[in-house]
Amino acid sequence: MTPSDAIRRRAFLAATGGGALLPSWSAHAQGAWPQRPVRIIVPFAAGGPVDVVARLLGGRLRQVLGQPFVVENRVGSGGNIGMAAVAAAPADGYTLAMNGNSYAVNFSLYGSLPFKAADFVPVSMLVSAPLVLVAPGSSPHRTIGELLAQARSQGNALSYASGGVGTIGHLGMHWFSELAQVKMLHVPYKGAPAAMQDLVGGQVNLYLNTVATTLPMLPSGRIRPLLVTSRSRLPEMPDVPTAAEAGFPDMSVEIWQVLLAAAATPPDVLQRLHAEVTGALQAPEVRQGLAASGFTPFPTTPQEATAFLQRETERWTRVVRQTGARAE
Repeated sequence: MTPSDAIRRRAFLAATGGGALLPSWSAHAQGAWPQRPVRIIVPFAAGGPVDVVARLLGGRLRQVLGQPFVVENRVGSGGNIGMAAVAAAPADGYTLAMNGNSYAVNFSLYGSLPFKAADFVPVSMLVSAPLVLVAPGSSPHRTIGELLAQARSQGNALSYASGGVGTIGHLGMHWFSELAQVKMLHVPYKGAPAAMQDLVGGQVNLYLNTVATTLPMLPSGRIRPLLVTSRSRLPEMPDVPTAAEAGFPDMSVEIWQVLLAAAATPPDVLQRLHAEVTGALQAPEVRQGLAASGFTPFPTTPQEATAFLQRETERWTRVVRQTGARAE
């Protein structure tokens, strides 16, 4: 389910003083958290979307709280190595995890993991962003309807690229093939750059891309956006229809990120962390940095984040089982 506007509004009010969900921490007692550097473990490579947001957030929290928030990249096993490190760390609020959609996918994509969902508690959802379904710029089809109509009439299977088995590009497109009732062939690549290269070259028909990497390629005409998965058209691409306008109202696929702590972290630490994080997401410099990366702030209460993650996990578990996908 796409993050609801109601959740955004409630969390925004809480973060900006319009709600009474949290007490003010400006006069927090001496000796309260944090008294030393805090690690934010990012289970992906430096420079990626999660890493970029972690550094924006960490920089703001350092300004506000006076302690370093050190981003540590623990790469491997689709994000599982970093998550295992957080699960094994002391539950004191000094080791946090940032993750994205893979957190909701990996429990079913991998046969077994050294941690479980109950080992973590969400502090808040952080950001979200829609995706763009793109075709090669050389495609003769101007709309997704034209492409699907030809595929149906000729009995052809459309091909789509992804950055790898179990990625949101893979699972989201499988879901789209169900909605469109058209056979689609999955062509996995080792990462998004290789997938995009072959899409531009016309070796595959479709790719579910991020807004941030789509926009710079539009002026050259190398790719053609067919629809966006947001609820309304994007100001940056006003001529591109939404999935609902294209005939697929259930095509609600977004990328998102969440901040997690160990489940046994003291409640007062979690409460302060939540207040500071949701406040940081409203800081002008953070909002500007997020916008430059194609993200919208998505602050929530911990309870709302828990419910959101449960829905996402249930949804993608079903899709993983349908595809028979297993981690490579």
